[in-house]
Parts: sequence; C-alpha cells; structure tokens
Amino acid sequence: MNYWVWTLNLDPLGLKCKVVAHMMPDLPNVGVERDLESFKEFFESPAFRADGLKIYPTLVIRGTGLYELWKTGRYRNYPPELLVDIVARILSMVPPWTRVYRVQRDIPMPLVTSGVEKGNLRELALARMEDLGLKCRDVRTREAGIQVCLF
Repeated sequence: MNYWVWTLNLDPLGLKCKVVAHMMPDLPNVGVERDLESFKEFFESPAFRADGLKIYPTLVIRGTGLYELWKTGRYRNYPPELLVDIVARILSMVPPWTRVYRVQRDIPMPLVTSGVEKGNLRELALARMEDLGLKCRDVRTREAGIQVCLF
C-alpha cells in the first residue's frame, strides 16, 4: 500500500487529539484478498495506530462515475453475504485500543443503486463472527452496557 502518513505532534503544546481513519472495502479493481490485506496492514503497521475507525463499504450512487462503471458492467459490489463475511473478518482484526465508530454510511436507501442492502451490517457481521468463533476487541464492544454482565 502507498500511504502518506502525516505525523501530528501536538504534545509539546499540551494538546491531544484523536485520529479516526475512514476505510472503504469493495472499491473497484481491489478484490477481497487485497481488501483484507489492506486492513491487516493498517492495523499492524506502527505507522498508523488510529484511535478510531469508520468502515464505509462502497456504495453505487446514481450520477457518479462509479454508477457509470456499474451500469456498463465494469464494476460489481460484493454479494451481501460476502460483504458480511469481510466486515466480520475486519472487525476481528481491530486492535483493543481502537473504537469502531461506524460500519456503514447513513445514506438514504432510495439513493443507493448497489451496495449494502441492510441497515444493520454491524449486527450481521458480529453474528457472523460468532459463527466463525471470532472475537471483536474494539473499545465499543467492551464497554459497560454493551457486554452482558453476570455477577
């Protein structure tokens, strides 16, 4: 992957900030393996270490260049079950210091021509993780109120 990594050092000024990354699986000409490798590198490389993550699977919206590719058959989204599986595998890679803020965009479904078909992609991915025996370790899933506490 070729990324420009900007280092923002505000600590000498006593300032702190959170870095939230936005990642898009299912971009044209990428494929499942490359998507998963990109996320793996993102989570494992010391060059990144984001505090938060928003996962935005690619959506086809009328009036965009991607729509034109989709209309002519040069781009196809991942099938829904495959997308759920990919997001489940991505969530299983998230390090414990990272919060997953979002798993899909809040775009009204009438505007979406192709892409995520369900509004509960995170829930579907978490259920798939359970089926695969995978764990989600992000900050959000470990917070009080999310976990069932048995005393």
